[in-house]
Amino acid sequence: MANTQHLRGIRCPECFETGRFIIQMTMNVVQEDDGIDFMAAHPELDHFPGRRIDEEDGHNDGDPITCHNRNGCGHTGTVHDFREINQA
Repeated sequence: MANTQHLRGIRCPECFETGRFIIQMTMNVVQEDDGIDFMAAHPELDHFPGRRIDEEDGHNDGDPITCHNRNGCGHTGTVHDFREINQA
């Protein structure tokens, strides 16, 4: 089944899995000494313009990703490598 939300266009180039991945994502949080303030408002200004986060899915093309299918594929690469548009 084709993904239509956060994993739209993501597929393992090795086993063609589309449903389960481990992705190390970048996100902005308000960190305090005793933990993350989950109720804090997201800053209006982009404090890290060099680390653009895709507003559609939250992934950065350079984020590490591993296939996590139930058969144990384990193929690892970057989100860029796993985007269907980049696969031959």
